[in-house]
Amino acid sequence: MIGTSSLSDEGEGTTFTTCPNGVPDAPVAVEHMKDFRTQTSFKVSFEEGNCDGNFAVESFRVHYKRANEDEQTMLVDGSVHYAEITGLEKDSYQVRVVANNKEGASKYSRSITIAAPLRTSTATVPPAPQDIVFHAEDATETSMVVSWSQDGNGGSPITNYMIEVFKAGDNVPAEYEIDASMMEKTLEDLEIGETYTVSICAKNAEGDSEKAISEDIVFANRPDAPTDVETINDGDAIIISWTGSDSDNGAEITGYEVHINQHFNHQWSSSDECEVQDEGADNFSCRVSVESLKALPFSLTVGDKVKAKVVAINRIGASDESEESGEAKIMAAPAEPTLVATSLNAENNVHVSFIPPTSNGGSPISGYRVFIKTEVSDDYEEVESFIRASDSYVDISSLLIKNDPWHLREGTEVFAKVVAVNEVGEATSAPGGGAFFTIPCEINVAPDAPVDLLEQTVTARAITFTWSEPKCDGGLPIQSYFVHVERFGDQALPDDIYSDDVKEFTIENLKPASTYSIRLSARTMNGRSPQSVALSV
Repeated sequence: MIGTSSLSDEGEGTTFTTCPNGVPDAPVAVEHMKDFRTQTSFKVSFEEGNCDGNFAVESFRVHYKRANEDEQTMLVDGSVHYAEITGLEKDSYQVRVVANNKEGASKYSRSITIAAPLRTSTATVPPAPQDIVFHAEDATETSMVVSWSQDGNGGSPITNYMIEVFKAGDNVPAEYEIDASMMEKTLEDLEIGETYTVSICAKNAEGDSEKAISEDIVFANRPDAPTDVETINDGDAIIISWTGSDSDNGAEITGYEVHINQHFNHQWSSSDECEVQDEGADNFSCRVSVESLKALPFSLTVGDKVKAKVVAINRIGASDESEESGEAKIMAAPAEPTLVATSLNAENNVHVSFIPPTSNGGSPISGYRVFIKTEVSDDYEEVESFIRASDSYVDISSLLIKNDPWHLREGTEVFAKVVAVNEVGEATSAPGGGAFFTIPCEINVAPDAPVDLLEQTVTARAITFTWSEPKCDGGLPIQSYFVHVERFGDQALPDDIYSDDVKEFTIENLKPASTYSIRLSARTMNGRSPQSVALSV
């Protein structure tokens, strides 16, 4: 038991004050033992407080912490009045102590602050190398470069690297030792198609690092160049074909790239449009549109010759270029004929003239097609005539185009379009006209069709219409007319025969809310005419 003594005021002897039973007082004299500092630890000393609570102090608990971190503790025996705290970082620590007896723990001692010294690393073996990379792009037929990186040296300079190269199935590796200044090594005597694994360790004065192990790699090289490259004109595109590489040299071929000549120089560019098609039996092709060849970077024009080279690609890289293909000329449809005009010749036939195209599209013009339209026909229809490439006009019989679908009659203007044709395609001119004429009538033939059908009155069940006589009666008077009626979506009604001189007729007993098509034909002793243009009511 710890007590205190004092002299009485009268100077008569000594008196003793005893501690109350209970927990001890807080420890005192907490100090940093500076002579025992190390790079990562320090010691603190302390003493019991003035009162132990009449029970022996069994232990001391030392509390220490860094700013903004949780407090840590260590327990020391009650007979020991110091503690060594280890595993410290460079920082300041707060330390305080608690005494324990069987009744419990004292209050905290006063807190002291201790600055731990800078932690200094102790040299070790270096860490293992990292990032092992095989540089297949630099491979030869028997060698390949491997490289790696190194993150740290363990506190002692790296002196060299040890490399082991294992071929699958072999137990004894090939070994290389290289200077620390080198971070790559050319591996020699490799065999195409064989699988290899590489291990690398770093060395310093403390010893060897752990081995870094690469992934397995199959040694390979760039593929052989493709062969038998050909270019073929396919109208609006050039088709390029070739035979695949004789050997992939250990790495599967993943694609082909087609290079095409440019117009202004001797350079070649690849075509993004060339989608490779596998034709089977190691034959391949792709199609490149003429439009893309006319654009940058090729800038080819009609008449230019297209040549191609092809390279094969595997994971190692691209093969050498193939030999140049033969030449295929860019061709296109010709330009349009111009200045199309119609006129009448001495025989009253339609004379169609035009100026030939300024360009044949790189392919000779094989001929021209002629289409005719009149004021009353619905659209241009081709006449049965094909003009030779050397001609720039054609005469078309008026009798040929007086009936369906052209309905040529007196005073009608005739329009024409001319189409230029080559092996690639066609080009159509703008329409041209100018011919107004009277159709000559033939004798001893059936009459022409009646014309000018017009509705006059329409009721729910009847239609009255009129018409005009045919332009030509074939030399004999009209005897009668045949009225042909069809209800839309239904069968035609039987023809009515009408022989009155008045050009008017009423159709009765029709169904309300229905659409009808009415046509007329005329009859003479020479026969019956074609039907007229339909009147829809």
